Amino acid sequence: WQMSQSNFAENSLYRTKWVEKRQSINESLWSPDNDKFYVFGNFNGNFSTNAKIISISNENVESFELSSYLLILETDLSLILPFVQQLQQKFMTEKIHLFFITNNAICSNVSSPKEAGVWGFARTLRLEMANWFVSCIDIDDVSKIFSNLLLKDEPEQVLRNNIISVPRMVALTDSFESNKKLSQGAYIITGGLGYLGFHLAKKMAVNGANDIVLISSSRNTLPTEMLGDDLVKKFRVEKCDVSDFIQVKKLLERCNNLKGIIHAAGVLDGGVISNLDYSSYERVYKPKVSGALNLDHLTSNLNLDFFVLFSSIASRFGSPGQSNYSAANMVLDSIAESRNYNGLISLSLQLGPWIGGGMLENEQTMNRLNNVGIKTLHVNTGMNQLLKLCMTREESIVMFCPIEDKKLSLSIQAVAKDCLLYTSPSPR
Repeated sequence: WQMSQSNFAENSLYRTKWVEKRQSINESLWSPDNDKFYVFGNFNGNFSTNAKIISISNENVESFELSSYLLILETDLSLILPFVQQLQQKFMTEKIHLFFITNNAICSNVSSPKEAGVWGFARTLRLEMANWFVSCIDIDDVSKIFSNLLLKDEPEQVLRNNIISVPRMVALTDSFESNKKLSQGAYIITGGLGYLGFHLAKKMAVNGANDIVLISSSRNTLPTEMLGDDLVKKFRVEKCDVSDFIQVKKLLERCNNLKGIIHAAGVLDGGVISNLDYSSYERVYKPKVSGALNLDHLTSNLNLDFFVLFSSIASRFGSPGQSNYSAANMVLDSIAESRNYNGLISLSLQLGPWIGGGMLENEQTMNRLNNVGIKTLHVNTGMNQLLKLCMTREESIVMFCPIEDKKLSLSIQAVAKDCLLYTSPSPR
């Protein structure tokens, strides 16, 4: 659980490595021939198993037996949320085994990126309901979920061709040096008048970008007082709702020689899972997920220098009180993987908190993150690295966040079931 100490850049960059694991039948998570399974979602009795399977819903949630396993095959969070809330009402203080099953939603061969939101939701549920065993399993054929040997002590598993892989967080040992220069073309930054988007835009202008299009859903004026006279001419502001496909299409038609996109738009609408309604998920998903999907679809035929999605460490660890935000950012990560799988350039950046602004900037949140080993970034020291990351083609997903490794690993051991940290740094 120890990670070697390193300098700022090295100790701030991580990726998830999926490690193959094998086991014997004696170590398997469950025995389909002997255990009882409750299933929430439409399975049509189509499993390759003789296991005893019982359908469960909001109406008969009290029938669940604590000694059994509960599988959630449903991937629509509008249906999952009220069902989980029913479970919380009935079994808030009990120990239950809950498994979220998705199909090609993450990791590799991604064909259903929106299903990845289930993983972000589950990661937050795991933190909010520490007495529950909450697991995520992504499989290439859901009907064969019982015909694979699953691992007892791994809450997150991916199955491809009957081979199990588990996630390990690996420190990157270099700083993503990039010799690429910004092209003479247009660069779009959604959320461009927000804290991170605007600071990154200024860094891009200083480094050679001459046509930076800042997208805002509510404003169309440039804060010229925050720019020098030599930089003002490099910017323009466009008012656009990136969740609206037609508006995004018209926006792109006004951008000649588009060379790069940074999707930094987002909103927060927090609350613990037991108190949320689905409208809060819709509000968070609208700019982040719908915006990303629109940009993805409408630029898939373009030769871009980069296509960058601003995700969050909340997608990787979960975030108490922010299940909708965790879910939305997990979808962004999966969109990046899907694009790269299909030969399109893309990077999702799981960003940590920034001093001075950003989505997670408030004293209570900062203190909570600091207590578990997650440190803050600052524009004076982190923006150069952020721009380099935007221009790299080395990874699909990179976490950019200073971490106090020992404190974080101890926190995860206590709360998140030992699944996240890999024991040694690794080069790309």
